[in-house]
Amino acid sequence: MYQKNIINKFNQYFHQKMGMYDYTRGWGKFPVCPNCGREDKFGIHLGDNRTNCFVCGYQIKPIDLIMAKEGLETKVELWSYLKAFEGLEYLEPKRIDRKEIPTIALPESFHSLSNTSNQFGKAAYNYLKNKRGLNPEVLAKRGYGYCTEGKLLGYIIIPFYQRNRLIYYIGRTFLDLGVKFYNPEESEIGIGKSHILYNIDSLALYDDIYLVESVMNAETLGEEAIVTLGKFVSNYQLGLILRSEIKSLTIILDPDAYDKSLQLGLKLTPYKKIRIVNLPEGEDVNSLGYEETKKIIDKTNFMNYRQIWNLKEEYGRKHHV
Repeated sequence: MYQKNIINKFNQYFHQKMGMYDYTRGWGKFPVCPNCGREDKFGIHLGDNRTNCFVCGYQIKPIDLIMAKEGLETKVELWSYLKAFEGLEYLEPKRIDRKEIPTIALPESFHSLSNTSNQFGKAAYNYLKNKRGLNPEVLAKRGYGYCTEGKLLGYIIIPFYQRNRLIYYIGRTFLDLGVKFYNPEESEIGIGKSHILYNIDSLALYDDIYLVESVMNAETLGEEAIVTLGKFVSNYQLGLILRSEIKSLTIILDPDAYDKSLQLGLKLTPYKKIRIVNLPEGEDVNSLGYEETKKIIDKTNFMNYRQIWNLKEEYGRKHHV
């Protein structure tokens, strides 16, 4: 079996150069079979060091597939070639097929945000309107609410829907009674935050998408924004973006994650038009507001792989990373 760092490099190559996307049970799939050309039938399992086309039966070792495609003759040439790739770590967590994502229930003591007949409702409404600059009435129509009892007392409940099914939710405190965010664990509701994207349905509706790390940022930008719930994008989330029909992605992570934005851009630029927005230090989309954020976005150009790589090298020199 190959060492993990070599498997990592294989994984980077197949994602970036051959369009591999994560499938299930450790398998990745290619858009076409390199032998017979059939779509979505050629699979690769790096953990088992094998490939297979489920139509023509074509099998080749992953290392031989790369060497054949790139015209390399020796393992030394192969390793030198793979050193040029940056990005994806090879992970084998429990994978969830899209068809297996469960429908869940909202927490107990949930109240719609439209219900302002109690002190919690009024406080949640005012927090979103006055501190976040959002429209609570619009958010109520999207299923937002709050809790008045239990461990989520004082939290705004933000639902995640996919094709009208509730698949996840998070809590955001508005009374400072606990940790800022509550993210249910997979063991609790059957799915974890690394297997979902907020506003995922927008990937099927729009050609051009914004990617941000918090729901408040997404709500500031509007319907074309998706959320990763953090600075790191999981392989599963990456696969959802790669398999989508969107044409361009504008990455707008918070300023302290600019290096993560560049790494993500390197992974995605072979497949989508990529623009990476660098916000002012200490600001995010929500704090800047829609108008100011849009001005910065409109001044930011789309970039190719080499341009993003150069920015990453420059960032590394300045920050000694």
